[in-house]
Amino acid sequence: EHSVLKHLLRDYKRVLNEIWRPDHWNELWLGNEMHNHRGHGHLHIIPRYTSSRTWSGEIFRDARWGKQHTSDFKRELSEDRFLELCSYVREAFSDVKERYGSLISHESHIF
Repeated sequence: EHSVLKHLLRDYKRVLNEIWRPDHWNELWLGNEMHNHRGHGHLHIIPRYTSSRTWSGEIFRDARWGKQHTSDFKRELSEDRFLELCSYVREAFSDVKERYGSLISHESHIF
């Protein structure tokens, strides 16, 4: 399991490097009371940026660069732009999904 997860993480980062070119990564494992959930946990892979990134005319900034990431920062997009961005990211991850699909939760924020 560890070996597969290591390869999955490598492939996630490969795709994100291609589309966003982050300067750094934060990885966060969460699994409170994993013994009660048969080892279930989840992983956040957070790309970090020293300067802004632009996608399709939208500018994204890492306002907390150099500080701990928090989930209270929100980048507002219209629903149409959000769905367009989701489609773009899903397409970029299509080969990863094909390779690891059975191992990836239906709750994944990417797929």
